[in-house]
Amino acid sequence: MPSSGSNASSPFFQLDDSSPLVYGSHDPWLVLLSIGIAVFAATMALQMAAMARRSDTPLHRNVAVATGSVALGGGIWAMHFIGMLAFDLCTPVTYSPGLTLLSLLPGLAASGVALTLLARRQITLWQLISGGVLVGAGIGAMHYSGMAAMDMLPELRYDPVGFALSIFVAVVLSVIALGVRFGNGGRGWLSRRLSPAWSLLPSGFIMGLAISAMHYTGMAAARFVGIATPQATSALNTGFLAVAVALVVVALTVLVLTVNNLLRFRELYRQMQSKESQLRAVFDTVADGIVTIDPQGRICNVNPAAERIFGWHAREIIGQPAAMLLLPDEAAVYAEQRKASLAGASADSFCIGRDVTAVRRDGVLVPIRLAMSRTTLADQPLFVAAVTDISERHGMEQSLRASEQQLRTLIRNTPGVTFRCLLDHDWSMLFISDAVAALTGWSPDDFISRRVAWNDLIHLDDRDPTANAVVAAIEQKRNYEVTYRLRDRDGREHWIWETGTAQCDDDGTPQWVDGVLVDITETRLRAAEYEGTVHALGRALAVVEFDLAGTVLAANDNFQALSGYQLEELVGQPHALLCDPDYVSSTAYAAFWERLAQGQFDGGEYRRVGKDGQHFWIQATYNPVYGADGKLRKITKYATDITARKQMELELREAKERAEQAASARAAFLANMSHEIRTPMNAIIGFTDVLLDTPLS
Repeated sequence: MPSSGSNASSPFFQLDDSSPLVYGSHDPWLVLLSIGIAVFAATMALQMAAMARRSDTPLHRNVAVATGSVALGGGIWAMHFIGMLAFDLCTPVTYSPGLTLLSLLPGLAASGVALTLLARRQITLWQLISGGVLVGAGIGAMHYSGMAAMDMLPELRYDPVGFALSIFVAVVLSVIALGVRFGNGGRGWLSRRLSPAWSLLPSGFIMGLAISAMHYTGMAAARFVGIATPQATSALNTGFLAVAVALVVVALTVLVLTVNNLLRFRELYRQMQSKESQLRAVFDTVADGIVTIDPQGRICNVNPAAERIFGWHAREIIGQPAAMLLLPDEAAVYAEQRKASLAGASADSFCIGRDVTAVRRDGVLVPIRLAMSRTTLADQPLFVAAVTDISERHGMEQSLRASEQQLRTLIRNTPGVTFRCLLDHDWSMLFISDAVAALTGWSPDDFISRRVAWNDLIHLDDRDPTANAVVAAIEQKRNYEVTYRLRDRDGREHWIWETGTAQCDDDGTPQWVDGVLVDITETRLRAAEYEGTVHALGRALAVVEFDLAGTVLAANDNFQALSGYQLEELVGQPHALLCDPDYVSSTAYAAFWERLAQGQFDGGEYRRVGKDGQHFWIQATYNPVYGADGKLRKITKYATDITARKQMELELREAKERAEQAASARAAFLANMSHEIRTPMNAIIGFTDVLLDTPLS
């Protein structure tokens, strides 16, 4: 009978059905042991693939895949070897050590492919199928290379159908095993329904069955051609060898799993340290204070932010009651909530932040925002308090309240009505101050709730001009000023002066108008009255305006007629144009304008020079005019023509002078005549006296 070398040169498949065949049997316990080893190795390999998939470091991932491949390859080879030991052919059988060891290589290659795929986080359908084909082919190559290592008298042939079926079974079951664990993009249907640990069992079982099924299907396809030579064998030696191989594989697998678990533990420990460092960094650098409290209400730890807020160092308050950080009443509330939480009450109230008052080390009260939550650490409840110093926010709120109060006071005391309205047809009010009630008789709520439309109160003749002026100003992006008539609730008419500005969004689209409107009815009436008075004065008097340097700014018709100049001949000319040159050159004229420039009033009768040198007399007042800022702006002269009166006075003066001259001449004549008459009379009187004194004889 030829040896194994002759077997290698013989045909691979059985072609002659008439050849004598040798039949063997399987030891059921060793068969079960082989299947168990396959399932165990596959399950452990899947576990190491999961470790590789969860690993964050390439080194650990590669080590897990490599060691897992060794364990799975050893399990596949051990399953095949034990399965061969379980087969009793009733003829002496030995194994070539070289081929037996070489048969391990396809198993290792198949295991490497399988573990590489299983270590991926995602897997496509094409990768699943191609990986299953490679794994099945590797298992088949391992099996048939191991079968080729058999050294016996019968020749080994294979049934073609059984051979193809064994490869098909290996490939299909490998695809199924990979798909069960990581189908559908890396998340199989079992993975979605079972925990990761329990989902390993069906996957490992199916992969172990794929390995075993391929082996026993291949054994079923084997044909041993020849005549058996009975020889006594030791069952104890066979069983012992099978158990020894199984124990070695288990030990190797456990060793690999232990090493990977240690590496995984080391990696997790390093990650834990990194996360702890990150948490410590967050704990130490977070802007809010963090205080941890045990179930008895004692402080366990505080971060630097809490130290700054409360003014205590951590070493000074750790182990102290947390109630020392709050006012007694507020601390009692949180103590009751903590006890209720420990008693099983809902902790929702802890998660709600509340504004409370903290007590600093120096006794200063600090407003804080306090939120407390409950967690579990080492099976012990722990309360975590997040503390935010809201002193700045309180200051801002107080400032806002003060600003709001100031704004309300300002709006309340602002002359007129402050408003914000939409740019619609009715000018719908979003806000309007309380002063609108005194103006219109309608309350602010009437306008805001749109029971009353502002546009309906505007005089019908003024609605369109007012709206057009507002729209034009908004389109030009400027403020607007409009004046219109408004009817109040009692039908009275008011004159309104309104100014406002459109407020736009980020795109520049006008959203609403903010403005102020003022009732100018009385002002308008006074202005009309004043304007009528001015017109009346203008009709009755000659009016001319000068700047402070004496330049003519304006003159009415009466003054033009009085002076003989047209307006264009007067404007821009000096006051000296209307005066005698001698007077203009005098110091009195300079003093006259100096007094006027100082804001002094002047009035009297003045002789002025008109056009073509004609003289005229006026009764005039020079009136200083001040602006709204209190500064002197111009001089306005109101004059009355008194030329005729002055002419009459001149004529009367001349007549008086003539009369006085006539009276003087008459007096002189009478005096002379009296002297001339008195001299003769005195002689006569003297002669008479002589006669009277002479006695008569």
